[in-house]
Amino acid sequence: MMTELDDHCEADDLVISIPVTFLPGAQITTLTGGTVVARARSDSGTTYVGAATIQPSGAEVIASWAENALPRGRYTVQVRVTVTGFSDTILHARLNVYEAV
Repeated sequence: MMTELDDHCEADDLVISIPVTFLPGAQITTLTGGTVVARARSDSGTTYVGAATIQPSGAEVIASWAENALPRGRYTVQVRVTVTGFSDTILHARLNVYEAV
């Protein structure tokens, strides 16, 4: 499933808070010791890696890109976690970035 993120102005920081819940029987049941990667790929094919951190609570991931890191255009944004060799996409969304005026 793909979600739609809000439109974004290129001159602003983009910060996404992603709450994480674990379903019974899932391969990943905790984020402890895990890693997380955030990427935004433009429709022209360029990929921009953002900063991504697992919050101490283990129930939230923060993904971010600094101001002007994403030039105007349309993007597919994905945030993936990996824990003990298992990976899962916790966010898959589309984003419009507009020129700052």
